[in-house]
Amino acid sequence: MLSGAIYLCVTLKCVTDHLGIGGILKYIGIVHQFSDSLSALLNGVLDLRFKTGFLENYLNFADQFTKEMAGETARAAAEETARGTARAAAGETVRETAGEAHRKESPGKNASIRLENVSYSFPDAGNCGFSLKNICLEVEAGSKVAIVGENGSGKTTLIKVMTGLYPVSSGKIYLDGEEVCTDCPDRSITVFSAIFQDYNIIPVSLLENVTFDRGEEKEALSKAQTCIAQMGLSSRVAGMKDGMHTILKWNSQDGSAVQKMSGGEEQKLALARVLYRDAPIFILDEPSASMDPRAEEKLFRDFYRLTGEKTTIFISHRLSSCRICDKVIVVDNGEIVQTGRHDELCRIPGKYKQMWDVQASQYQ
Repeated sequence: MLSGAIYLCVTLKCVTDHLGIGGILKYIGIVHQFSDSLSALLNGVLDLRFKTGFLENYLNFADQFTKEMAGETARAAAEETARGTARAAAGETVRETAGEAHRKESPGKNASIRLENVSYSFPDAGNCGFSLKNICLEVEAGSKVAIVGENGSGKTTLIKVMTGLYPVSSGKIYLDGEEVCTDCPDRSITVFSAIFQDYNIIPVSLLENVTFDRGEEKEALSKAQTCIAQMGLSSRVAGMKDGMHTILKWNSQDGSAVQKMSGGEEQKLALARVLYRDAPIFILDEPSASMDPRAEEKLFRDFYRLTGEKTTIFISHRLSSCRICDKVIVVDNGEIVQTGRHDELCRIPGKYKQMWDVQASQYQ
């Protein structure tokens, strides 16, 4: 509308002043420049407001997380002090520090997790009901479990409830037989090492992308290099000018040593993060979406070999990867409809067999 009004003014000016072709083109050029500049300014303002919204969400999350961790630390210290006072009053020697007590309570090299009648509804769901309904499942320590289902069935929501990222609406979650307090998620943070569908590669060094630590400790560097080698990225990193200290970016305008990795390489880098964290429970939420079926199956086999006795849970749309799992959990419309091994579920009429037959027919 603004451009139309300006063009109208230019037209009237040309008619009243009897301008020639050169004058008309000059005014048209001025109008174009003004319109483009104004459009760029408005787009910049809108883009800034849009991105500021994400920044505000992040700052709110970080502030809430800091407050929760500080409150939990204070509660743990108060409880430890109370227990120490009680033991001292009883004539016992207090030998545990708060850190030692926390390590004692933490799971070992693997952990089990159990959900009892867990339901979850998104805060803004309104009358849409529960996204998860009365979920009951158990993942034994050291087992390899696949969670499968169609898009929108609730697989990722289940994983995020399991890890404490989403608070349960009802029901209970147990880690190694002990109930997890949903208001104090710090223990869950130490138990899980996860990669989700929407992972990101951060524009910092490759080392920091694995460790999430700006420190330069030799032990951290050595461990990160081991994880990179386990995911088959050693030769790729060796070809980078600065090796593990190469900055990962999307583009470079000054010719500095920055790199852009391919989609498959970024997925392997994200998996290296999971290995580096070395938590008792590994969770992989469709980490190989950009890989072909053979590459995905090989990736899962290699990853399972690397995790050893660690408890591992993964989500994948390609059911061929489920053949190496100890248990397959089928989710549909927010409910668990089937549980069993791959070969068992393929013989039983049900959701899993339907999905398997559809995928198998695509390769025949």
